[in-house]
Amino acid sequence: MKGFIMNHKKGLAIFGILLLIFVILCIFVWGFLFPDGSKSEYGNRLDGIDKVRISNDKLKKLETELEGHDFVKSADAYITGRIINVMIDVNDGTDVATAKALTEVVKSNFSEDELAFYDTQVYLTNEGNSESSYPYIGYKHRTESDFFWTNNQ
Repeated sequence: MKGFIMNHKKGLAIFGILLLIFVILCIFVWGFLFPDGSKSEYGNRLDGIDKVRISNDKLKKLETELEGHDFVKSADAYITGRIINVMIDVNDGTDVATAKALTEVVKSNFSEDELAFYDTQVYLTNEGNSESSYPYIGYKHRTESDFFWTNNQ
């Protein structure tokens, strides 16, 4: 064994260096493909969310108020990161302008601080009528006061 090492010093040194480079490269690729799972997927974008946290009770109250309208079949509200998502399914024959007016109900259920922290998305659908002009998506950035709507034409 000692004779083998003495006769192949140069080859073993090159093999050792290549093996070290390969291990370092594998560690780098592993870190790139599998990032640290303990870090938040949102980074620091959610800093300050504890000061304006919206409770599930408030979201349920919004759903109940929306479902109180005769032309609303169902409503669902949930939060993802800094976005309040509101899904509203309306009855057949509901005018788009009437359905869009529900955004005032959505805005009235949140405080100024909450609206200034969270973006808001409203999805208007009509599952029963495949020929209708629905769906519509309204989006309100936290710095804006009004919703902007998709052009469904």
